[in-house]
Amino acid sequence: MLSNELIAQIRFLELKSKRMASDVLSGNYASAFHGRGLDFQEVREYSPGDEVRSIDWNVTARTGIPHIKIYREERELTVILAIDVSRSVLTATQSTRASVAHELAAVIAWLAIRNNDRVGLLLFSDKIEFYSPPKKGRGHVWQLIKDVYSFKPSNKGTDIKMAFEYLEKIHKRRATCFVISDFWSGNFDDALKRCSRQHDLTCVAVRDQNMKSLPDVGLVRWRDSETGETRLIDTSDSRVRDAFEAATTQMHSIGHKAIKSGADYFEIDTNESVIIPLTKYLRGHHKGSQNSVGTTSNDAKRSRV
Repeated sequence: MLSNELIAQIRFLELKSKRMASDVLSGNYASAFHGRGLDFQEVREYSPGDEVRSIDWNVTARTGIPHIKIYREERELTVILAIDVSRSVLTATQSTRASVAHELAAVIAWLAIRNNDRVGLLLFSDKIEFYSPPKKGRGHVWQLIKDVYSFKPSNKGTDIKMAFEYLEKIHKRRATCFVISDFWSGNFDDALKRCSRQHDLTCVAVRDQNMKSLPDVGLVRWRDSETGETRLIDTSDSRVRDAFEAATTQMHSIGHKAIKSGADYFEIDTNESVIIPLTKYLRGHHKGSQNSVGTTSNDAKRSRV
């Protein structure tokens, strides 16, 4: 049973995300993502200016009058929100990462529903914690927001590779997938490539600017939020600070990996609204380019087929 306080927090997130999914943002979303195919709608007589390749030769032969086939775009999409719920995202000292991830997921979910798309939810740590199949409807979005906000993961670690592999397995047809994480994980390059070939994949990195460097404050007790391991480190040692920055730089290389693999990528910082980077991403996706927002690879682009 959810407490009244938690229900109030979930309601607040629901109202805030609905407001953020404005008409302008909704228009950017609709322009960014198109249907996966064409459905036959009707046959009508040929008019000057119609494409010759659209002529229905069977009907034309039968009636003696040129006719063309009319198709409509299959607009309905399947959107999957895959959210990292590992301890590195959800720890109390980094709770803003979780808040940003929840807020972004809620906004995308409302955008999907407003455009009559189906939306599903995947929560993962170093195992698949929860999966809700894609559905339509405002009631479904409310349930997803409740699931995201109130879910208590059983494991602490992170396995991005497993999440990509699960998306491959659970959805054989092409889907629009958002993987939202801090991407503190082991080698997942091959799984990333396979998943981006199968789906319209976007990696969203939630960053904390306060974690970019290690301050010189002397001896501190450092606790790994995922393993629980605690040890004493000397932050006045330049080698320790350099090693920390090197690890952070390696983590940020996900942007280059994503683009090289054919996926999209953008970053959201815990100190900013999700709207600005999300809007920039949607506009870039609409133009058919690969975007990397907030990294050194902003200009890396490729044409979509």
